[in-house]
Amino acid sequence: MEIKAKFWIENNGEVVLGGGKAELLLTVDRLGSIQRAAEEFGMSYRHAWGAIRKIEQRAGFKILDTKLGGKDRGAQLTEKGKKFIVEVDSFLKELQAIVEKRFRQKFHGCHMKGKIKEEFSMIKVSEKYASLQFLLDNLKIDSSGSIVMHLGIVRPDSKGRRVVSIEYEMEKRAAEKELSNIAKEIMTKWKIQDIALYRRKGRLNLGDVILMAGIAAPHRKEAFEACEYAVECMRRMKSVKKKEIFE
Repeated sequence: MEIKAKFWIENNGEVVLGGGKAELLLTVDRLGSIQRAAEEFGMSYRHAWGAIRKIEQRAGFKILDTKLGGKDRGAQLTEKGKKFIVEVDSFLKELQAIVEKRFRQKFHGCHMKGKIKEEFSMIKVSEKYASLQFLLDNLKIDSSGSIVMHLGIVRPDSKGRRVVSIEYEMEKRAAEKELSNIAKEIMTKWKIQDIALYRRKGRLNLGDVILMAGIAAPHRKEAFEACEYAVECMRRMKSVKKKEIFE
């Protein structure tokens, strides 16, 4: 069993911002373009721009600076807007993690329709960025003495060529099944308490997080070994297709 919950910010009864729109605005800021961010989210420019204008109207201040025409054209979050979006996005993710963690604590060991609860906390494939704190919040650590976490990011060069970005294609269900099998194998090979694996899909730019692995174990030796093995397995996933875009 799992719990599903959504949180958002309201002002005078009107929705100002939720997790999805926060991710959209952060993507606009990262790409410097409403059009490119809309394409990444699978929506039209008109839909994206309309949503952004509505957020500004309800928030009561300017969130996005746009420049039309010329070499400096593009879109960036204002200083106040970026601080607001980052803080809201972080807060909403913290709330989500707290609810999910509390649910697992409350209903630990429960099962539904004969399907036994998995022995690990999180297996996830997503286009969205998640923080290390999000990963940590999803690990069971009450009987552990060591936590090892790893982030894999897009590096600037590959095979002697300059990398602009990387496209990762995968079918979500197949990829999460493969991640689940990796986690099960690790749970049998090492004496660890918990494991969390997070894999991103879609187009990722320089410095963007590609994957995250977290291991909680009674001792550091098992935690380090299991985490290294998890990362190697995630790098070689058969369900993932990788395409590097060079300069």
